[in-house]
Amino acid sequence: MKCESHLNILHMETCVISFVKLLENRIGLIGPERGHSLVQKSRADFVGPDRTGPEPMVGPVPGPRTKRSGPRFAILGTGAPRPVPGSKVEPDRTGNRSPLVHPSAGRERASDASHKQGHAFGIRQKTNYHSHALPSTSSPEAIAGVSPSLSVLHLSPSPRTERAPIRGGDGDGIAASAPGAGAGAGAGAGVLILAFSRRRNHRSKKKKTTAHCLPIRCRIFEMRTGKATATATAMAIALVVVLLCIAPRRVRSASDNRLIVGMTLVRNASAIGALCLDGSLPAYHLHRGFGAGANNWLLQFEGGGWCNDIPSCLERANTRRGSTRYMTKYEVFSGILSNNASLNPDFYNWNRVKLRYCDGASFAGDAKFDNGTSLLYFRGQRIWRAIIHDLLPKGLGRAQKALLSGCSAGGLASFLHCDNFAEYLPRNASVKCLSDAGFFLDERDISLNHTMRSFYDDLVSLQGVEKNLDKNCTSSLVYPAMCFFPQYTLKYITTPFFILNSAYDVYQFHHILVPPSADVHGHWNRCKLDPAACTDSQLEILQGFRNDMLATLRMFYQYSGRGGLFINSCFAHCQSELQETWLAVDSPKVNNKTISEAVGDWYYSRRVSKEIDCPYPCDKTCHNLIPVSDTQDSHKFISQKRYDILSVH
Repeated sequence: MKCESHLNILHMETCVISFVKLLENRIGLIGPERGHSLVQKSRADFVGPDRTGPEPMVGPVPGPRTKRSGPRFAILGTGAPRPVPGSKVEPDRTGNRSPLVHPSAGRERASDASHKQGHAFGIRQKTNYHSHALPSTSSPEAIAGVSPSLSVLHLSPSPRTERAPIRGGDGDGIAASAPGAGAGAGAGAGVLILAFSRRRNHRSKKKKTTAHCLPIRCRIFEMRTGKATATATAMAIALVVVLLCIAPRRVRSASDNRLIVGMTLVRNASAIGALCLDGSLPAYHLHRGFGAGANNWLLQFEGGGWCNDIPSCLERANTRRGSTRYMTKYEVFSGILSNNASLNPDFYNWNRVKLRYCDGASFAGDAKFDNGTSLLYFRGQRIWRAIIHDLLPKGLGRAQKALLSGCSAGGLASFLHCDNFAEYLPRNASVKCLSDAGFFLDERDISLNHTMRSFYDDLVSLQGVEKNLDKNCTSSLVYPAMCFFPQYTLKYITTPFFILNSAYDVYQFHHILVPPSADVHGHWNRCKLDPAACTDSQLEILQGFRNDMLATLRMFYQYSGRGGLFINSCFAHCQSELQETWLAVDSPKVNNKTISEAVGDWYYSRRVSKEIDCPYPCDKTCHNLIPVSDTQDSHKFISQKRYDILSVH
């Protein structure tokens, strides 16, 4: 269920009704990388041996209700501990003084079997409602779950932390919300629990029962004010519902869990000098295939720009783009890497591998820089070989079907290594290659300078790339470094190839067509942030860039019988790794075909798959992804369709 932000009353009413139905059905929701995580938790999640954070409360709050007792309303929050009326205050194991239950507390219902079991979740017995505090934790599973039958509402922000894997070794993965889930609005700390009764309020002369807190610090406010309490409870619930509904975030179904896969270091890589820029070992993430896909392999090159001089490479060596020491040890597999049959029907059960990018030259360099004070390893080509040789005995050498793909600089690596990849595999294997946002054009910028050509020329020279470029290409051009551009090497690739690209690729728009050096006064800034803000003359230049891309691909389109194309008119960059653009209810389409469908049709030869979109702004299915910053290594984008931030690797 999506609970989107709406400003008119009709939509708000629909949102609230949907939310109430959700409560009645007790459906758990998992949030994406932004906003709160909404998760339905089982008792085992809170009482299991692997839980983190403070101990949960295990006592009833409030105590058992009598026949005439009114509803109880309790609010718990973090802070200095305060004794509950009727309880002792004794030091806990840490030396802190925490309110502990009085020996006489709770004797009125000593026969409560459920309470004897020590359940740490809300328990209902007949008409009595007991609420228990859930752990206030800093784990990614920070919860906001609601269940009227349990009468528990728990809200907590979920900070950016990483998930630990369930098991170790190659291919370990867990289905969970992605790392970094949370970090959204509602930064208040602690937990909020509303305990209420379905029965009418009645005044009661019965003595109040006591509640107790174990190590978790909490404040307990108990209010019994008849109708006022019922009104306050209703207003509080209504307020929470409204806040959840108007929050600017999407709520994702629990079935759309993210797959998180652990990192594998290539331990023997140093023996052949296959090292990242800083000398650290290269790495990849492998999630094993199963069923009919157990012998099929998909390798995905990670993207992340390039470095073309010593200062930029030294800077890069101290980041995740130049060292595995700074990389996240777990990666989210989504889009073409997903293991969900409904989200990735053609490749979900394959062995899927993500090759981490740490050399700065699209896995193609082979050089070393050492001036006595600084040391840099430009060993992308060796890293490529080391990873392949590490995967061959793990099943890659027996592959029946294989697809080499990549995004951005990784998409360029697909062009550079496609034929070499096929040489490692059995002759009867079906081997094909895919480039996503890797078709970088040799194009003049708006100042008529060859900015990208100069950049690549410096890169090829610094990192020793030329000897690893296609020999047929380098021998046919006056400037061999130009073979780093896919348009010059494409015609020499013999392995079936699929090109996925936007005709208005935002990286190329910002760094090839309108680099900062060509727009020193910032006349294009508004246009870069919002295509709708572009002037007529700027749109004309953008349409010219699209025409040049299509002209460059004309021969491939007409004469490549085994090739595939998907050129849409979205302002985007890297669309295969994002579930929103790969395959979703509202993902981009060309000729009523999604990217996933187009790639699958091409790979399995179901039908010809060469899709070219109409010019901007005709395509209303686009997710226009605009870079948050205009740096050369920017891989975070704002989606104009969803108004959220998406990370692209």
